Amino acid sequence: MAYLALSPVSIAVFNVLNVAALTSLVPGGITDDLDQAVSFPCLLYELSERPAGGFGTKALPEVTLRVHTFSQYEGF
Repeated sequence: MAYLALSPVSIAVFNVLNVAALTSLVPGGITDDLDQAVSFPCLLYELSERPAGGFGTKALPEVTLRVHTFSQYEGF
């Protein structure tokens, strides 16, 4: 059975992003799964994993983090 690093990394990323300085800017919340009835602005983070070269016979996982912000502001 393969071990995926995404669960503990997702918890760590949420704990780093879920601070008062950021949550005050995104009252819609910080999540890795958007609801249908989301309020804006909100922050979505995505994690993906792929095997990368490692030492010995086991590959080290490479984790990619993408952060998206969504708002109803009409402009850049």
